[in-house]
Amino acid sequence: MGAIRLGKIFGIEVRLHFSWVIIFFLVGYTLSFFYFPEQYEGLPQSTYITMGLITTFFFFASILFHEMSHSLVARRNGIPIRFITLFVFGGVSSIAKEPDSPNVELKMAAAGPAASLFLGVFFGAVGVAAALAGAGAPITGVAAYLAFINVLLAAFNLVPGFPLDGGRLLRALIWKLTGSIQRATKIAADFGRGVAVLLIAGGLFLVLTNYLVNGLWFIFIGWFLDQAARGSYQQVVVSQALSRVLVRDLMTPDPVTMPDDLTLRRAVDEYFLAHKHSGFPVTRNEEPVGVISLSDIRHVPQGEWDSVRVSQVMEPLGHGAVVEADNHVTDLLTRLHDRETDRLLVVDRNHHIAGIVTNDDIARYLRVQVALR
Repeated sequence: MGAIRLGKIFGIEVRLHFSWVIIFFLVGYTLSFFYFPEQYEGLPQSTYITMGLITTFFFFASILFHEMSHSLVARRNGIPIRFITLFVFGGVSSIAKEPDSPNVELKMAAAGPAASLFLGVFFGAVGVAAALAGAGAPITGVAAYLAFINVLLAAFNLVPGFPLDGGRLLRALIWKLTGSIQRATKIAADFGRGVAVLLIAGGLFLVLTNYLVNGLWFIFIGWFLDQAARGSYQQVVVSQALSRVLVRDLMTPDPVTMPDDLTLRRAVDEYFLAHKHSGFPVTRNEEPVGVISLSDIRHVPQGEWDSVRVSQVMEPLGHGAVVEADNHVTDLLTRLHDRETDRLLVVDRNHHIAGIVTNDDIARYLRVQVALR
């Protein structure tokens, strides 16, 4: 996934994307060797480096605070949060579903900029207090920059281009007026793509006027915003297409099951090759105990297939490894994502095998829905 898990804050997992290392270095380098030396002359280079590192750390802590505000408001309104990822352009909260109402969307969208403005005022107050106490440039300079950057972060996020916070506020207002989240998302995403075009055009102008680095950043951010706006709209279209779908509508019913005491050799010959499926439910005394796929067998050398049993390599059933046939498809998507798997066993209310469902089943259903539109 390109991200490492840092831990949990208030029960929400925080991940760090590899691209964050790039921006951390660039921000720290720019502050240490350009910004602070130009703003506060006459200090040792070691002081500038210390100021740059401390500022960069609190800058990304501010971004995490911004995203955590979104997540906590979402969770308080009944929307599960999978995780928060810090990456090259800041951070993003991964939510399990779209808000149920425009009022919830308004609260969630407003939380981030409000948190950044709060930090801007807080760091500004720290800077003023430090200056009145006679503190030197290392403290007042760091506080002033953090106050400025948090206010700037709030202002940029309030630009009415989806999926920025301002675009989400715009979507919530249009949703409230029209009653359609899909139409509201389309309009807000179009605004987002318009903002992206302006950023790219501004970047090209800067490049042509010899501001190469700044121009490339504008172009990169504009391109990213355009892709995010497209993807966000497509995500809503998919969510709407699946809004009334149950797991039983997607699953393959009455799947062929495999005994858990078979050797891998027999499993391959008698099941995978004979039935041409890439995965099977595994049973013991006719009770489901796991799921096995080709990827589970692939890791075992073929010379050991006659001695290794299915029960030794299958994915055992556990919490979240099965889904009930009458559950909504959003529950299915959440479990597939959380377990990082491409298939789940489907059971009925008596915990008997009802079917098996895969990512391919979901994709096939969506292709049919799109073709019928």
